[in-house]
This record gives sequence, C-alpha cells and structure tokens, in this order.
Amino acid sequence: MRRAHGGDIYGLNRPDILDFSVNTNPLGMPSRVAEAMRGAVEQAHIYPDAHNRALVAALAEYEGLPASWVLPGAGGAELIYRFAYATRPRRAMIPAPTFSEYAEALSMTDTRIDFYALSPRSGYELDLRICGRITPEIDALFLCNPNNPTGTVADPQLIDQVANACKNAGALLFVDECFIDFVEGVPSVKPLLERYPNLIILRALTKNYAMAGVRVGYVLSANRRLLERMNRAGPPWQISAFASAGAIAALGCRGHIEMARELMAIERPWLCAALSELGLKLSAKSQANYLLFEAPITDLRERMIARGILIRSCANYRGLPQNSYRVAIKQRSENVRLIETLKSALSEAGF
Repeated sequence: MRRAHGGDIYGLNRPDILDFSVNTNPLGMPSRVAEAMRGAVEQAHIYPDAHNRALVAALAEYEGLPASWVLPGAGGAELIYRFAYATRPRRAMIPAPTFSEYAEALSMTDTRIDFYALSPRSGYELDLRICGRITPEIDALFLCNPNNPTGTVADPQLIDQVANACKNAGALLFVDECFIDFVEGVPSVKPLLERYPNLIILRALTKNYAMAGVRVGYVLSANRRLLERMNRAGPPWQISAFASAGAIAALGCRGHIEMARELMAIERPWLCAALSELGLKLSAKSQANYLLFEAPITDLRERMIARGILIRSCANYRGLPQNSYRVAIKQRSENVRLIETLKSALSEAGF
C-alpha cells in the first residue's frame, strides 16, 4: 500500500529532479551534522543506547526542560504512531485539512475520528469554535501548528484555550510544532506544558536541519506517565548511533535556523507574489516555509515532473479541492526556476 507524501523521488527515474514537494530547511544539512555521523562509524559494531541518554540530555538542554519531559523517536511520524498505540483513544478530533498521518495512526487503533472542517473562506485558519466541539466523549485532539499543508499559525492564546477545554473534558492535546522554528515572531506553546499535563508537543530535527533521511524527532510533555507509555509502545533501539550523533551535532547549529528564517522573510513574499502573477490562487496565509495554492488544472504535478520539478499534489488531503498543490520555499535561484517552469506548464495547458 502506498502513502502519498512529499519527497517520493525514487520512482521517477529523474536523478536531476528539483524537489519542491518536501519542506525542509532550504539551506540543507549543516556540515557539522554529516561530520558527526561519519564519526559514529566507530560505534557501528555495538548497540546504540536504548535509553538515548546523551541525546535526551542534549534535547533537554536545547529546550530548557527537565530530561524527564523529553522522549526522542525515529522521526515525527514514528512518535505519532507511538502516541496512538500508547493511548488508544476511543474517539479523537482532527482539523481538516491537516497532516494525514494523525488519521493513519489512529486507524491502526480503531479510533473513531471526528474531523473539524477548517473553512476555505477564512483561509483554513483555526478558530475558537473548536472549543465547543471538545466534549467528554473526545479522548484526544490533534493540532498541527503551523498547519501542514496550509502554513497557517494558531495564536498561542487560542491554543491555551483549546488546552484548557481539553483538560476540562479529560482529553489529551497533541500539538505538532515541527515547522514552528521557521515562523518569525510566533512562539512555541512550550510554556503551557507545566500548566497542562494533558499537553504533548511534537518537534523534529527533520525539518529544521534538513535531516529527512536521518529520522530523529522528539516529544515534550510534563506527563511522565504518558511518555513512559509511549516509550514502551514500540521497540527499543529506535535511534541509531548515526542518528543520535547527527542530532546532537545539529542541536549546536541554532544559527542555521536563524539564517533560514531570514531567508523566509525575503523569499516567502517574493514567491507569493510570483505565484499570484501566474494566476494561481494562494489558499491560505502561510507563515511557514511552504505555500498552498490552487491551479486551473488537476495534472500540474505530472506536467512539472516532465519538466524536472516535483511539487506536492494535495488532492489526497481531506477538505481540499483536487487542484490543490503545495510547494516549499527555497533559495532565490531555485524559486525562479519553479516559477519559470510553472509558467511553461500552465502555458502548455492553455492558461
């Protein structure tokens, strides 16, 4: 069974493909990370630390939280599944559109899912009305902030209200912040952790440091019992010696994220304007490192692949029209190539 995600370059037989379907740091992986992973070859003959002590300590220092509030995993997706297996919600709520793996993970636990439809009229932004849908029948609520694929960001005060509504209803609140570091001026909801033991936050090094092939993510929560259940919900040694070494090295590269944010501040408005000039409708006001738009054709992905560029079709996202697409924001020369190629593809289609 195939799952539709960005980054699926392997079956295209195009080694020269420029991949706009994945939304990782456009500056690439820091050289320090690659060096650390190469150095880890010396540990390849022994088992990695099943308790990830060095990585947990580094993550705790990075986040300014107790080590007991941190649980690493083999990427964000793996931790989503661990959460589902550990908690097995009877009923959960998920906004739509959003990242598909929440529903995929919950399908493995036979969870009943209530989808909260985000309105295209408001640019798919989350609103306070969701609090009225959080009842004692709901065991878990998933939020992606910034949301994927829209790039919209919920105000921290709104998430505070949502967390309180979940607490009163006896529900867990899972907040995916894998893209939050690309957003200027919008803080993490990490300060809410101490007040809400029902809150769990997902972060990933995949996006920040362009380490998609390494697979390292982590969750933060003051609920130590929940973290222990998640830890036991999967096999040991889930993080290799290479991944651990690379992750620890990445945590010392904060300037890499700052440079990416500075790049976003320039390239995001430029790319928004360029897409609009082509007649493409921006679906949401993205504050993240990717943009969602609607095109006048439903085969734009295929036309772009033929021209050497891969974009993300969002036709499989619940709540989005079939002609929806997502593109990452990259460096200017790559963004210019994207726009020129889109112009060619749309012209050939008669637009």
